[in-house]
Amino acid sequence: MRGAGGHLVRDVLAGMIRGIGETALDIVMPEIELHFTDTFKGETAIVSLDDHEVLRAEGLKTDFRTGLARRVMVNSDKDSVSLAVEVTPGGGKQTADIDAAQTKFVVVSLQKGNLRVNPISHEEFAREPRGYA
Repeated sequence: MRGAGGHLVRDVLAGMIRGIGETALDIVMPEIELHFTDTFKGETAIVSLDDHEVLRAEGLKTDFRTGLARRVMVNSDKDSVSLAVEVTPGGGKQTADIDAAQTKFVVVSLQKGNLRVNPISHEEFAREPRGYA
């Protein structure tokens, strides 16, 4: 069950701290944006933060017009986490250390059958040209 914004934990926390003051809203959990991009053809991606599964995305298929199979947000209970992505069948597993405050998004791709997990910082995103290359 999710609130109007689709973020159950955020909505519950916001409800609990209403009336305390705006600075209390800084308690909200950090979000990590994942972009599943190149050459997904129906695979399943299992995403874990610090060894706890937070997402199982089935039937990922890249739309070659946009370069995206799917874009999703996952919540973390802390700013720095170990992100693990496993793609089945045949994609393997990759991990990356993520600082949610410094990361704009994480690109997850299958390039020639090899899984790549590439965190993109706010600074890297600001540089031209932008894209998934």
